Amino acid sequence: MSTLVSLALTNVTREIVDEYLAPFPTKLLRYARDYLYEDRLIRKIAMPERLIAQLRGYNDTYLPHFELSASGPQGGCNCGHSQPCAHFTALLLAFRDHSEQFVFPPYGLYHAVKNIWPLVFEETSLTQFIPDPIPHWMLPQPLVPQASWSPPSLDRVVRQPSLLADVHPSWLTRPDIEETIRHWDTVLMQKAGAVFWIALWAYNPYLPLESVFQVIGSQLPPAQPFILETLWTKRPIALPVERQVLATHRLLTLLGQIPDTPMMWLWNQFPEADPLYLERARLLMNDNQPDKAIRLLESHWPDTKEAQHTVRQALISWLPVPDQLPYRIADCLDTGSVLELEALQTLLSPEAWHDLAQHFNHRWRPSADA
Repeated sequence: MSTLVSLALTNVTREIVDEYLAPFPTKLLRYARDYLYEDRLIRKIAMPERLIAQLRGYNDTYLPHFELSASGPQGGCNCGHSQPCAHFTALLLAFRDHSEQFVFPPYGLYHAVKNIWPLVFEETSLTQFIPDPIPHWMLPQPLVPQASWSPPSLDRVVRQPSLLADVHPSWLTRPDIEETIRHWDTVLMQKAGAVFWIALWAYNPYLPLESVFQVIGSQLPPAQPFILETLWTKRPIALPVERQVLATHRLLTLLGQIPDTPMMWLWNQFPEADPLYLERARLLMNDNQPDKAIRLLESHWPDTKEAQHTVRQALISWLPVPDQLPYRIADCLDTGSVLELEALQTLLSPEAWHDLAQHFNHRWRPSADA
C-alpha cells in the first residue's frame, strides 16, 4: 500500500520558530530586524517542513533556509557563517511575525528543482522562478481585500501556466471563475494537451478544471502512464498534506475515466484520498453490487456527525427509495431537518411517521414533545 508522500511531514509553525529563536542574542535579533525594516527579505517561501527566502544583503544576496529535520529544527545560510547569522535570523523573525506572507513554491520552481533538498538553497539560479514582488493572487485573499483576480485568457495560460497554477486557493471559490474557464476555447484546450492540464491539476488541485477534462477526455487514455508516474513520483518539494490528498484524488478520478483501469486496486493504494470509502463504494454500485457497497461503507462507518451525513447522503443518492429509508430517517434525526421530516411523511405509514415525529420532537423540539 502506498502512503502519500507528504503525510509524514509537519508544517513549520510560528510556535516552533518562536521556540527556536528563544536563545538568540538580542544583538543578533536587532541586526536581523534591520534587514526586515529595510524590506530586504524577499521571495519568501514556505512548504512542508521548510522555509527559504532571498535576502538582499549590503554586499551580496543570500538564501537563508530553515527545516524540521529528523534530528530537530535546524537551518542556515549560504553566507558561510558557522553560527546563526542575521540573514537566517531575519527569515525566522519574518515567518514568526508574518507567516501569511510566505507562499508555496511557484509552479516553475516546483518543476525546476531536481536535486535533493540540501542542495536546493545553493542553486541561486532557482530564484528566477520566484517573482519579486509576490503577486497579490499568490497570497491569501484576506491579505489584499481590495484586490481582485479573474482567470487570464487561455492563450496566456498556455504560454505561462504559472498565471493559473500559482493562484492561491482562496481566490478560486467564486462560481464565475469556473464559468469563465468553461467558456475557454475548446480547440486551444485540446491543443495544450492532456499532460499540460494534468500537471497543472497535480500541482494546484484547487483549480476548477473539471470542464477542461470534459473537453479533452479522449486524450486521457494515452496520458495514463503520465498520471501513474505523477501519482508515485516523490518530488524534492512536497505538497502540503491537504493539497496532496486532493491532488491524488483528482488524479485517481481522471484514471477512473480510462477504460480497464484497475480502480479498486488504485484507490486501495491511496486510502488517504478516499477516507470515507465513498469512491470504492461508488465503483461497487456502478458494478451492480449495492449490497457489497453498503457493507463496505457500514464496516468503515465514520465517527463524526458531518462524515456520517456525507455517507448517508451518498447512499440516499444511489439507492432506490425503499432502501433509502433507514438512512433518511437516521439523517433526519441527526440533522434536525424539518423538511426531511415532512418529506418522510409521504413515504412512511401514519404510525411509523407518528413515532418518528415523536422522536424528532423529543430530540430537537422538547417544548413541542407532547
